Amino acid sequence: MTIDQPRLDQGPSPGSQMPATTVTHGQVLKIALPITLASISTPLVGIVDTAVVGQLGNEALIGGIAAANVIINLVFFTFNFLRSSTTAMVSQAFGAGHGIEMLAHALRAICLAFAAGLIAVALQWPIAYAGFSLLGVGEDVRAAGMVYFGIRVWSAPLLLVNYALVGWLFGQGSFLPGLALQAVLNLVNAILSIAFVLHFDWGVAGAALATVAAETATALAGGILIARALHGKARAVLSAVPDMRQLKRILSINADILLRSMILFFSIALFTRESAAFGTAVLAANVVLMNLFYFSGAMIQGLAVAAQHLAGRAVGGCDRVMFETSVNLSVFWSVATGFAVAAVYLLVQDPIIALMTASPDVRALAHAYFHWALLTAPLGSLAFVMDGVFIGATWARDIRNMMLVASACYLLLIFTLIPWLGNDGLWIAFLAFLAVRGFTLRWRMNRLMSRTFPLPSR
Repeated sequence: MTIDQPRLDQGPSPGSQMPATTVTHGQVLKIALPITLASISTPLVGIVDTAVVGQLGNEALIGGIAAANVIINLVFFTFNFLRSSTTAMVSQAFGAGHGIEMLAHALRAICLAFAAGLIAVALQWPIAYAGFSLLGVGEDVRAAGMVYFGIRVWSAPLLLVNYALVGWLFGQGSFLPGLALQAVLNLVNAILSIAFVLHFDWGVAGAALATVAAETATALAGGILIARALHGKARAVLSAVPDMRQLKRILSINADILLRSMILFFSIALFTRESAAFGTAVLAANVVLMNLFYFSGAMIQGLAVAAQHLAGRAVGGCDRVMFETSVNLSVFWSVATGFAVAAVYLLVQDPIIALMTASPDVRALAHAYFHWALLTAPLGSLAFVMDGVFIGATWARDIRNMMLVASACYLLLIFTLIPWLGNDGLWIAFLAFLAVRGFTLRWRMNRLMSRTFPLPSR
């Protein structure tokens, strides 16, 4: 399979059958590996922030960044659906040969992203108050978190625009420019965080300012890319943007993915809240271990994006064989990667914990609960890649419904196991949440396939 640019006419009508496309192990990995290399820089930024601030020897600062990041994830990264939905819709337009519509999808997403970011900035104080109250952290943790959040929130419009731009690039198969944007964002953030916190001694504020600066630079670079793509096509693309049918479809898909994302981050927020109830040291230890979960997710992110892009192309081209092959290969490699990551974690347990915290108490607790964090990679691998499949196929309502099922199981286990097992019960509930998400999505896929591909493509 080659990633060729589609024609710039309107191509075949929706639902028409395109020539079948062969997908192999090598082709899936060709998409996934470079995305994975860029994606792992995202949790590395969180690890760097935790490690840099952690070297100051203040547990409250680690907890403050963790609490603020939960709120930021809920406000900012909940809107990651802008990247996912844009990738899906651009991929389907790619598969159907609708070149103009690919750019129109990008502009619709950029407008929606910027508007959502402005709303987040306008509502920053009630968001911060509600968020820190919900998490129930101590005053010292809250004070540090408020400083970090109060700076980071101002980059919301540009960060969300970056999501839309990366989604457009991934959807059309332009992976290297998309990866370059992500890599610049995360690497600049990490470098500036080290400089601002350790060299200039700006503390938590320095880590937040570094991220704002990196997000601004990345948005400017992405704006140049979209301007170049519009050259000579602006009139045709702009006339396609106000298509009410497509706008309604985008809003419907994004609403379902948004609800799914909100449930996901509320689940992580609940994990943080329950961790805080065990004390600052346990909270800090769980924060350190959750960075391993984020890192394993990033390792599998490339396969999820590959599944998303290929599934979208298969749906756009009405190619069931391509769809089934893409899913099977993506699942195989995601599960294999999950077990490989867990094996690496086991080998580097001591140095990675020492890197992320200088507190002896936090280190001891992180070692005590390390075996639970070890399991997040293999148990979460199926959920990560099936998310990509469902979003690429725009089965948004079902991804929302399966998330509701998984979160219900999670809540039941939290209230059942924590009184009995304490922090161990919290980790068991979280692992069950990951496993239920993956298996319910895989189970639901078969019925949806028969609906999306009513006739064999070959």
